[in-house]
Amino acid sequence: MPYAFGDSDSATRRLELVHDVFSATTRPFLAEQVVRAPELAVDLGCGTGLSTHFLAEVTSAGHAAGLDSSARFIELARESATNRVQFFTHDVTSTPFPVVAADLLYCRLLLTHLPDPAAALAGWATQLRPGGRLLIDEVDSIETKHNVLRRYLELVADLVAHEGGELYIGPRLDTMALGDGLVKAESIVRPLAVENHRTAGMFYLNLQNWKRHPFIAAHCSRDELRQLEAELHGLASEPTERRDTEWRMRQLVFMRSD
Repeated sequence: MPYAFGDSDSATRRLELVHDVFSATTRPFLAEQVVRAPELAVDLGCGTGLSTHFLAEVTSAGHAAGLDSSARFIELARESATNRVQFFTHDVTSTPFPVVAADLLYCRLLLTHLPDPAAALAGWATQLRPGGRLLIDEVDSIETKHNVLRRYLELVADLVAHEGGELYIGPRLDTMALGDGLVKAESIVRPLAVENHRTAGMFYLNLQNWKRHPFIAAHCSRDELRQLEAELHGLASEPTERRDTEWRMRQLVFMRSD
């Protein structure tokens, strides 16, 4: 599965910041929806494993498994593995998974990168036990009043689309026709306003991974890209309580229907 944002050192640092920021919306989502501890919870696209440990903690899962196609990320994740939390190198668009059928599947900011999310959902349904649930955490929209942050979002939305994904995939997931195997049980939108320096920090680190992408070179001049990079770095370096950007996170619950 191609991933435009890479698995470099800056991508690793970005994942740490992303987890720190979005735990504020993920924690209540998991706590509200998982009222009985699953025997096995699987984190799809686990990166370096922070979200997998978080999933195990909040849901009190007996066991948790993290899957990611990046061998580098999984190598890093395995440094924190325990008897309860394990990690596997695996492309989550390919089934079967290298674990037994799960009570709970979870993903955050993953479907936005997949060219065929409907096919992914259909495949994931086969990896759930009867009555098992799939929880999805994706972006519905991002609104910002800051010109620098807005320009970054314009570029990254175009890049994700070029790679076959959709940055603001939440509305599409909410209305997507489901095949056999899954039924939608819940859909909410949870807002999250983020401080400018943390928003810019995520954006700056991500820019390091795609600023040399051929698509970006064809659609953004070197001077504009250098200026954007410098302005993001400046914002990230100045801690502030100002929050000019609000994410609206689409949180969906699907249940295996057979």
